[in-house]
Amino acid sequence: MVLSAKLDPTQLRWQQFWAIVRDGKIIACGQLRNFPGAQELGSLVVAPKWRDRGLGTILAKHLIEQATQPLYLECLGKGLYER
Repeated sequence: MVLSAKLDPTQLRWQQFWAIVRDGKIIACGQLRNFPGAQELGSLVVAPKWRDRGLGTILAKHLIEQATQPLYLECLGKGLYER
């Protein structure tokens, strides 16, 4: 999913990912990347047919709640993370 969304694949760590699963398939995922003294919400992707249903918002809120350090978000592109 991350590769198909053309996101940076260089910092992917499966242990840092959270996912929403439907019928045994991942329909949304995102990771909370760990850095010294900070964390980053990254690689948030929702499968195309599941978009506009609030899944990205649910996942982002969950990742924010899991953060234990200052949290950063870098957004490249218009219209992303508007809510």
